[in-house]
Amino acid sequence: MTCRSCASAEQQPDLDEFSSGCMSCSGRALAVTGAHLESLALGAITAAYRGALEKIFGADRWRQGHELVKGWGEKLKGARRRAAATVPAP
Repeated sequence: MTCRSCASAEQQPDLDEFSSGCMSCSGRALAVTGAHLESLALGAITAAYRGALEKIFGADRWRQGHELVKGWGEKLKGARRRAAATVPAP
């Protein structure tokens, strides 16, 4: 965690609150973008996704940024699974 928004997002990963300049917030935001989702669907880092990683985290730190994105992606997936499990049947 690097900021208060991230601390809150640990409990609620889909929280729509981000702090400017926080790398973890940037990773969480990128985890829900089309570029990352397309890469997940293809099972590979696409040019668009890598470009976004380099723009946000830098050409020398994009791999670390990718790890942040993957971590938040897993947290988001878990939160969605838990939410779906608590929806009452009609």
